[in-house]
Amino acid sequence: MTPFLFRVHSLKKRIFHSPKDNIIIKLKYFRTKKGELIYDKADQMPEFPGGVDSLMQFISATLQYPNTEADVTGMIITMFTVEKSGKISDIKLLRGIEKDYDNEALRIIKLMPDWIPGKKNGKPVNVKTIVPIRFLLK
Repeated sequence: MTPFLFRVHSLKKRIFHSPKDNIIIKLKYFRTKKGELIYDKADQMPEFPGGVDSLMQFISATLQYPNTEADVTGMIITMFTVEKSGKISDIKLLRGIEKDYDNEALRIIKLMPDWIPGKKNGKPVNVKTIVPIRFLLK
């Protein structure tokens, strides 16, 4: 069996297909440009301090509806890395609804306190995390 070596620097390139060998590989982690691993899953996933209920309270308390003419409702999906230290980095929008609302969702994520980092084999690791933020009409 021939070993495969893949170098991945983007979330968009996590599934590889080799037509010649009819092999499909889905990565569960990738390396950053600095060479650190970032996982999709960990034995213990990252957690907002106080758990999911505290996360929802934080979002509700921090959320400010943009002053726009448009009455927008919908869900914005954000993705970020919770680093080994618990800090949040590499914040991205996976799905937006409208520029001002998208910016508000990003602002909320940037204001979050440090998370409890994910662990793999008992050691803190970098883990990609997805948090949806729903906007409803007032």
